[in-house]
Amino acid sequence: MGIPTSFKLSEIADWQLAQKSNITLPEIQRGFVWSSLQIENLWDSILRGYPIGTFLLKEISETQYYLLDGQQRATAIALGLHNPWLSDKSKFWKIDPNKLPIMWIDLMFNGGKLAPRFRLISKAYPWGHQIDGKQFKAEERRNALIAFKSACDPKNPNPNKDSISKYYNLDLKFCWPWQTQAPLPFAFFWSAVETDSKKVLEVLYSSVQKHLGHLPSYALKQIQEIFSHHQDQIYNLCQKILSLRERRKIPVEVFSSTDDETTPQKEDKLIFPSLIPSISDEDQSSQDSREEMEILFERFNKGGTTLDTEEWMFSIYKSLFPCFSDIGEKCKYIKPSRIINLAVKLTLAIGSGKQPPQKIKIIDFKQYLTHGDFKKTLESIVADIDNEAAPFQMAAKILSGTEELHKSWQIPYFLLCDLAKDAPDVLLILLIRLRQGDGEAILEDDDLHRRIIGFITTLAWFAKRPGKTTIASLGAI
Repeated sequence: MGIPTSFKLSEIADWQLAQKSNITLPEIQRGFVWSSLQIENLWDSILRGYPIGTFLLKEISETQYYLLDGQQRATAIALGLHNPWLSDKSKFWKIDPNKLPIMWIDLMFNGGKLAPRFRLISKAYPWGHQIDGKQFKAEERRNALIAFKSACDPKNPNPNKDSISKYYNLDLKFCWPWQTQAPLPFAFFWSAVETDSKKVLEVLYSSVQKHLGHLPSYALKQIQEIFSHHQDQIYNLCQKILSLRERRKIPVEVFSSTDDETTPQKEDKLIFPSLIPSISDEDQSSQDSREEMEILFERFNKGGTTLDTEEWMFSIYKSLFPCFSDIGEKCKYIKPSRIINLAVKLTLAIGSGKQPPQKIKIIDFKQYLTHGDFKKTLESIVADIDNEAAPFQMAAKILSGTEELHKSWQIPYFLLCDLAKDAPDVLLILLIRLRQGDGEAILEDDDLHRRIIGFITTLAWFAKRPGKTTIASLGAI
């Protein structure tokens, strides 16, 4: 029996929410990159009945398929239906199960008419974003964190500054989207509409009473008011969601390669021709298959969220070394794709003793990987990513300290994350020095420690101004 030509929303979600699925991702696929606003807008389109495109699959056996196009949409759908109050056992493709966002729906009213808005919260933004996708101001974020900490620990209604700073450790089940009127997890609606239509509001409100007692009093009062005086509108919303659950289907197309198809091969001029090993027929077949997948993936993803060079490099790296796909968990202040980018540049700097290029082309990266010494050094750097004495962890320790020890001249953790995001070449300068084993000496010399932090933060400030600073002009520490 062939694969269906369309799938219900719950079936698409089960590609990740179910324990087993015959639809998976090829290793070459990048991580989940959609913003909160993109996820919210997708669900708003679904609720309004707008089309959200077609999913493209590639047949790899009679019963197994790769998802080539639609990963972001499929994951956004699964996140909307995931209910952490019932189960935390879902195995999402490219998201740490301990960092799953939660989709909420705010029961807003406009001119007396219910106008629900989707709002997403995450470990990075437990307060969510404003309706236009912008971040809340610092004061609003602090007020939200105080409220969340109080909800997580009712015995400590006035958490201190230090405990608030560790917001990324908050249990999202005790958080909610900030500046909302009457927020409810969307998964509560999805589960409630399965029941007898006469009891749907009763089941929905019982979930509120059971799981949302930590919400602020104004929100609970507003929710109670809505369920008491606007039952017809809430019921109509539930019926709309039920229709989505039972009738809405998303089309699927299946791409299948034929044995007699041939793809013209283009010879590339190689940087290290003498170092390329001979390839057996079996290895060649595996390589050809991987290259075909890379071509398909690149072409089918050009129309969605931009696939930048870092993400593409990371996807290639994971396809070759899947055992290192969890590096984001081992070095949390830098996104995984940037870790690989910095590790590649660090490897080039070690091998040549010169400044690495500011931008690395994909074709060059593939050629670097054919060089045995380069590949071996890169693997050792990535394998050592969680070693406290190695460059990446030592850089964090020097710049921001640890939970046990934070010196007054060190920068806050969120600024460390910003530096890695906005000024990676500046961070690379420090990584190159730390590769020489100077980390402990820097930590023991307070004067040197201060000067290095001052130097790095000053360079980072200039590096944020495009065209003003490049890695070649930064020099060395």
